[in-house]
Amino acid sequence: MEKSNENFNTGKIAILVTTNSKKDGINLRKLRALLPDEEEHTCLSVDKIKNANTYKPALGTVSFHKKKGMVQNLIIRNKAPVIITTNHSKGRYKEDGISNGSRGYIDYIQTDKDGKVTIIWVVFRDEKIGSKCYKRETRKYRPKEGNYIDPKALPILPTYGEIEVKDRIGHTYTRYQFALSLAYAMTVHKCQGQTMDEVIIDFDRDENSKAFITYGSFYVAITRVTNGSKLWLRNFDIAFIKTDPLISYNINTMRDHYPYIMKKRYLREDIFTEESVKVGYLNINGLLTGYHAEYVNGDYNLQNLDLLALAETHLTKDIATETIQNIMTNWEILDRLDARDGKHHMGILLLGSCRSKKIKTHKKVDYLEMPTAQSLSAKIEGHKFSFIYCSRTPNMEEAKTIAKATGFADFLMGDLNLNPENLDDKKKLDTLCGKKKELLLHEITTKQKVQLDHIIGTKKNKYKVEVTSYKNFTSDHHSIVTRVSANGADFI
Repeated sequence: MEKSNENFNTGKIAILVTTNSKKDGINLRKLRALLPDEEEHTCLSVDKIKNANTYKPALGTVSFHKKKGMVQNLIIRNKAPVIITTNHSKGRYKEDGISNGSRGYIDYIQTDKDGKVTIIWVVFRDEKIGSKCYKRETRKYRPKEGNYIDPKALPILPTYGEIEVKDRIGHTYTRYQFALSLAYAMTVHKCQGQTMDEVIIDFDRDENSKAFITYGSFYVAITRVTNGSKLWLRNFDIAFIKTDPLISYNINTMRDHYPYIMKKRYLREDIFTEESVKVGYLNINGLLTGYHAEYVNGDYNLQNLDLLALAETHLTKDIATETIQNIMTNWEILDRLDARDGKHHMGILLLGSCRSKKIKTHKKVDYLEMPTAQSLSAKIEGHKFSFIYCSRTPNMEEAKTIAKATGFADFLMGDLNLNPENLDDKKKLDTLCGKKKELLLHEITTKQKVQLDHIIGTKKNKYKVEVTSYKNFTSDHHSIVTRVSANGADFI
């Protein structure tokens, strides 16, 4: 990747370092290695002192403290990646994208008759840059016979900026230079807020100076990419990771004095003085699709359940239970209901967590199969559960059939495809509840911001019931959970 100049031009890759001196060294080496046949130009800055009446130190004898993004000698070649280092002095051009951090590549280097660089034509990665006014108002700089310049290229001209120097008087210079820098390598500070396709992190000290690593810089560097496989380290030392002691102190203080109270209680947490059973349901939207099975198998929170019903598994009889069991190593397959027509749709799979000691009390109870609905029922620790999946919104007659078939269960859990905000759907939900049950879960359970997954059950005085839902990364449905206390137990 880093041996291709095109990858740097398109922003597919960048090298992140901690110091300007190392950045400049890498940029010059890359420029000459990747563009060996392009003519090299050196843009010399024009520096003038502002605040000295008599004593004017020579530039070579002072140490620049702040260069305001403009180097004394800018070495460039055609097709080199560049980045703007200061905001344009005109506000409307700054708002048009001619601002600090905008990246592109050099399309053409325009010179005068003496060979001095006068304009650098840059094609920016973001085509919106300059589109409001800058491109129109700088069209006058484009040569009349400039067909050799890319139509998308924008002219970058030298600009003025102040630089400070380290001396006892504190002299200030004005520098006239292009506000550009080569962009093969960038400092971590410069790339904050940017997202990149691929990143090489080089925090090793260079030959001219020791490594300078600020608090949080390693974190900033590794979070420039969205995929860990696109992150590369030249080297690693634990010293790269630095945290501001004051921030650590404040975080620990808040943890001690203002502890964060989670809105959701995880399944490993005790909520009853004694718990009877934890049962979950999830519309998986294809068990063997997109590593869904692997995700559920590794879900630490769901592993604290006793039973988990997975609906819309899309399994068929040609997929052996042993094949699924080899993937679901943290679960025991207790029951399975596939679509009878042999198509990859519908389906319910009942799992028992290998952590649970209560699945030994599990018993199969009953099944319901309709053209657009399936139900699988089970009994555990004396509580009867029916798990249902409806592939479409049931009509009233279908709702009555489901209510009759699952009426024996203490709890009905599943994707009913019924929205309680819809009046007709609410009537069907009331039919499913009957006279002895009620809707226990009142939460949005889909990414569409509606509740289609429900828990219907009875609340008896002899035990307590807690229901909730959890987001997951496998489907557009939340997992829904019923927790039942032991007889006579209470909430903690």
